[in-house]
Amino acid sequence: MTQLPMFATDFANRLRARTLARTDDPATSKQAARRVVQSGRIGTSLRLFLTLLKNHGPMTAKQAADLLKRPDYWQVEFCKRTDGWMKAGHIRVARDGEGRERVIDGSRCWEVVP
Repeated sequence: MTQLPMFATDFANRLRARTLARTDDPATSKQAARRVVQSGRIGTSLRLFLTLLKNHGPMTAKQAADLLKRPDYWQVEFCKRTDGWMKAGHIRVARDGEGRERVIDGSRCWEVVP
């Protein structure tokens, strides 16, 4: 297996950080985005959310968070990320038998894209 040079990983991290912070955001927001990417928290959140959906079926971000310790933290984390995960093709909005979006307490239900 060919190992990528160190700068390639750094470049990829900078690109990911740019998607989390806009160009007109303050420097502190850009720093925070870089830290989130470097820490791997985004990947951890996605893996955790996908595992919960696979094990428990379609649910809202709040329902998923309630299954974990520190539900308030995880609810915010999941809610911030679901649109991006949907655009990336990892999850989709769950639908009922008639094709309508499933909504519980005003929140979308999510399911894993097969």
